[in-house]
Amino acid sequence: MKTPHTHSNPHTNFWARVSLGCLLIIMLFAATAASAQATTGQLAGTWQVDYALTKGSMSSDGLTYLNGLPPAEKAALETSYANRTITFASNGNFTILLPGGGSVNGTWSLSSDGYDITATLPNGQQQVYHVAYATGNALGLQLGASSLLYPELHLTKP
Repeated sequence: MKTPHTHSNPHTNFWARVSLGCLLIIMLFAATAASAQATTGQLAGTWQVDYALTKGSMSSDGLTYLNGLPPAEKAALETSYANRTITFASNGNFTILLPGGGSVNGTWSLSSDGYDITATLPNGQQQVYHVAYATGNALGLQLGASSLLYPELHLTKP
């Protein structure tokens, strides 16, 4: 009976190291792409929810829930997000305009490292949004586990 060959092939080890290196680089880029530093100047202004991108970021569980809603409730929810605007004033106030004329007001602040926005309602309730990306006309906010339905909001400046 022949014994299996046990010494390693240097050619195979080289490609294994290259593959591992590529995997580490991809993981590094994925980690850095998951957050972006923002400035108050970038955030100040009026933003509109890009509903197609926002809905596209939903988990399969979230989509199942949304699609399981009664048609009128689903339409009202989608319209509410699709037509929502958020204004971040440079003085630290924000206003969310809802369809039908409703609004939500409060204050906002950007963390010192520029990666998180804390929105505070007049009753003291706070929500932290992680900045996934921020450019002059596009903003991605991650809501995390606190929002099953829309874990990310994608916004554009009109």
